[in-house]
Parts: sequence; C-alpha cells; structure tokens
Amino acid sequence: MPLPAAVYHPRSQQNSDYYRCVEDYFETFVQIYDEHFSRQYGFWRPYLEKVIYRYLDCGDLHNGFARVKCKDCGHEYLLAFSCKRRHFCPSCHQKRVVEFGEWLCTDVLKKIPHRHFIFSIPKILRRYFLYDRKLLACLSRCAWEALKVFLQAAAPENDAVPGAVIAIQTFGDLLGFNPHCHILATDGCFSGNGAFRVSPPVELKKLEVIFQHNVFRMLLAKAHTIVCAQYSFDIQDRFSYTPPTKKEVLIKHMSKRIYIETSVVSYFTARPSRDIMIAGHQEATRELWPVLTEKYEAYISALVYDEAGKGDPVLAMLRLEAIKSFPMLDIDEEAKALAEKIIANRGIPAKYPEDALHIAVAAVNGVEVVVTWNFAHLSNPFTRLAVRRIVEDEGYICPEICSPEELLEADK
Repeated sequence: MPLPAAVYHPRSQQNSDYYRCVEDYFETFVQIYDEHFSRQYGFWRPYLEKVIYRYLDCGDLHNGFARVKCKDCGHEYLLAFSCKRRHFCPSCHQKRVVEFGEWLCTDVLKKIPHRHFIFSIPKILRRYFLYDRKLLACLSRCAWEALKVFLQAAAPENDAVPGAVIAIQTFGDLLGFNPHCHILATDGCFSGNGAFRVSPPVELKKLEVIFQHNVFRMLLAKAHTIVCAQYSFDIQDRFSYTPPTKKEVLIKHMSKRIYIETSVVSYFTARPSRDIMIAGHQEATRELWPVLTEKYEAYISALVYDEAGKGDPVLAMLRLEAIKSFPMLDIDEEAKALAEKIIANRGIPAKYPEDALHIAVAAVNGVEVVVTWNFAHLSNPFTRLAVRRIVEDEGYICPEICSPEELLEADK
C-alpha cells in the first residue's frame, strides 16, 4: 500500500528568533556599521541591504503568492514567493544546496574518481580580499590554474584536461573572514578522445608552491604591492624575504596594523610614579595613545583583555575602559601552535607563555608592529633576533617589536 503524500505546512519564519532579531536590529546595525565594524570587516556593501530586505519579505503572502491546486482532489493552498537568497535565508539556502547537489550528481559529474581540495591563504593576505571582494574571483582562478597545471603535468597526453567545480567561502568555523576555495576535481584528466586517466598520488607541497606563485603574481598585477613588495621571486617559484631595519618598518607602516601588548595599557592607566624612568614611560605612553587611533590600526587580543582585567579592581576597570574600542584579534589554533614553536625553540622562556602568544597572535594576523614596555622578554635585541628567526622559519613575517618611545620617534 503506498504511503500517503506528505501534507504541506507553510513555514512561519516571522515567529522565529532569528527573524525577529534581524527585523528589530538591522537598521541600527547599518547606522553604526561604518563607525564600529568597517575597519575590521571591510566596507559596507549596499548589496547586503537587498539581501536582508528580501529575506524579511520571504514567505510573506502579502508580497505575492502562487495558488497550487490538485486537479484530482480539488485541494488547493497558497504558496508565498520566496527570496531565493543563498546563505542568509536558512530555508532558501537549504533548497539551493539540495538542488545544486542533485544537479551536479545527475547532469555534471562523470562516474569517475574525484578529490576534494581546499585552497586557503594566510591571514596576512586576507585583508586585501576583505576590502576588495573582486579579488575573490581571482583567487578562484589562481586555485584552478594551479590545480589544472598540476594534474596535467602527470598526464602523458598533450591535450589532457581535468574537470572541477569551485565554490568560494569567506568565513571559517568562528565566522571570521577567511576566504578559501573548495574544489571538487576529477582525480585525473580527460584526453581528447574522452578517455580518462587517473593521476598518481598527489604531492601537495608542489601544488602549494604553484598556488603561492599564482596568488602573488595576481596581487602584483592588481597593484596590491603593499604586501608583495617584500617578496622576491625566482624561476623556481620560491619566495625569499629580506627583513628591513626596524626604522624602515616603523616608517613604512604608518597607518598600518599595531598590536598593543598589555604593559602599554598598564602604563597608560597607572597612577603617576615617583620613579623618574617609569614616569617617563608613562608620559610617553600617554603621548602615544591618541596617535594609536589617529594614524594606526591598533589591535588587542583576548589575552590582552584577560590580563588587563586582573589586579586592582579600580585600575582593572580603567584598563578595560581604555581598550574597549580596539578590535580584538582571534587566538586560534594557528596562533597557539606558533607560540608553542617560539617556546620550544627557546625564543621566549617557557615560564612566560603569554609573551610568546602575544607575538604569535600578531604574526598570524599579519600585524606589522608589536608595541610593548616588556624589555625583559620581548623588546630586547636578543629576543627580537631569536623570535624573528623562529617566526620566519615557520613561514610568517615577524612583526617588529618596539617600545612606545621608538614608535613615537618614527612617527615624528
């Protein structure tokens, strides 16, 4: 006996917490976006308003509907028009995902082996894609060209061509901006006569080098030379980095990214000291503080926030108030792993893991300068040399470590 057909129940998204949150707070969010979020998440795109308002109208009978009627039994119902937006509308997005997957399986993909590749970029490059979203299409082409060349090199035929489906995603597990490509590719190539040849085992390191070259060449062609000018290319597609002097870094990166270590916050809010040297540091910090927001992109991390909240309750409150307007960098597994490398290679003593984590967070997030009063473990020549060697051996550009006085001198 056949099962009875499922009964259609129209959704009532207007009653969901998600819908009410968007409806109640979206206009306020638009008004404050430039002031509070544009520096960290990029410029406001008018297209977003279209997506939101289409979502708010989705499934509302007042905005149009289709009348659906069964010719056999005469039953009918009204089906409200949907917004057909992806990602933001849960209902429409899920429908698009299912339809696209079904279309791939039935009309596109051949019954041959496939592989899933993910191409990502380091955090130091991500902000260029954040402020210029057209680069995302270029990133997709860089990944495809790298994968095509790599798979064709393993095929003996001159006319061999692989197949691939590419999707760009701009966020990670924590919803931070993380542009990367998901590629479903044939595990081999098609020849001119339609025959398919499976590729040998993939050496991902070689594929990574090709992708690196493509990305840097694309950024140079697009005139994004701020980051690329520090790299030189040779015919083997390798990259070498020649660190500039401290003064060159400080002058070059005016209006760039600065990481404020906790000791600077402490000096800014501390009671006036009778010690002449400490009083001088306090005065330099107070002189630097307005400069941090006027000429630099100043950042803190959750570690700075946690350390600033400890100790005397009154001073802790002053420290937290002083840093509340600064955007906060993620402390992810990548930063933790780099901090462990710094300690393991004796860049910073093992009993001061927080100091290593400050450097790691800055390096992973592409921050150019770490400003600190911690001369014992951070801002001294021996630590700087050791930390630079370790950080660059791990494939990152090491931030310059300096005191507020050195930053003020460069500013002048």
